[in-house]
Amino acid sequence: MSAGAGEAKGPSEAVHLELEEPGGTGLRFRGHSDDHTVVLDSGPGAVAVNPVRMMLLALGACTGMDVISILRKQRQVVTGYTIMMRGQRRAGHPRIFQTIELVHQLRGHGLVQAAAEQAVHRSATKYCTVSGQIGTTATITNRVEILAAASGEGR
Repeated sequence: MSAGAGEAKGPSEAVHLELEEPGGTGLRFRGHSDDHTVVLDSGPGAVAVNPVRMMLLALGACTGMDVISILRKQRQVVTGYTIMMRGQRRAGHPRIFQTIELVHQLRGHGLVQAAAEQAVHRSATKYCTVSGQIGTTATITNRVEILAAASGEGR
């Protein structure tokens, strides 16, 4: 088994999936990671997010966790943070993402646009493992929007 771009030297990750209804026609899997569980579903009557959209969510969450951590260390007062992701997939199989755009909407008091943009850039180019993985096959772009905090929103 190939280790990718270089020899595997970092930490190992292990998770597992179980098909919920082996005798049925459903496509629902329950994923397990230590004590945490997530459901993935792609069939008719799906009750959970499908694996492709979960990948977009993982990208947003990975980037967002980096960004909020960096901004907190810089003492930026963030009172709200929404990330919207949109991806364009190729028509043929495997229908991989070709482009993905993340729009980071940050709310807060006195947030500095340049600080937020730098935090997003650092996540995308240095810290976010998911971005590093997906970015090998898709062009990922990020946009930062600073919004005023709602009146009475955290100080």
